[in-house]
Amino acid sequence: MRCLYCDKEIEKLSLLNLLEDDLLCLKCRKALNGRLRRFKYENIYVYYLYEYDDMFKSILLQYKEVMDEALKEVFIYPYGSLFKILFKRYEALYVPSSKLKMEKRNFLAMEEIMKLYGAKKYADVLMRQELIQAGKSLKERRKMRDNYYLKRDVKADDYIMIIDDVFTSGSSISGMIEAIKGETKHLIVFVLAVVK
Repeated sequence: MRCLYCDKEIEKLSLLNLLEDDLLCLKCRKALNGRLRRFKYENIYVYYLYEYDDMFKSILLQYKEVMDEALKEVFIYPYGSLFKILFKRYEALYVPSSKLKMEKRNFLAMEEIMKLYGAKKYADVLMRQELIQAGKSLKERRKMRDNYYLKRDVKADDYIMIIDDVFTSGSSISGMIEAIKGETKHLIVFVLAVVK
């Protein structure tokens, strides 16, 4: 089998490689530098695996924009078992993409990744207006704060995990938190990567 990033043959050098089928070679997996980390944002824990660097960006763009769906398994591997244990009570609330992006891609990038690990969808999130954040200033991105709403009432004992691919300015996450309006005591955020 060949590495989906560098295209070199994947060597089975370790017990982990023999038992599981990582789609990246050891060199690329190590360079990606994934590990589960967290920080607090608006008094809520944000969990993430990667720093948003050139390698991560390249893999994410290949997956989302070139629609290379085979890459969906790369992001949470080898943390899938840990992910299932830590977040098993939580239901997923996905930050929505614009209609334009959805029509272009024809698949829900983060939902496809999270389905691999048994994530159940909590509710649909809708946007009041189509706002695309790419290339926007921080001030323009903050307009996202009031742009989301849920198609479901939130209860205090619901376990909700807001999910997005990249944490950049926090505007999307703030908007999602605002949409929930502090109704649940059990709210966390999971993103694949954080821009440092």
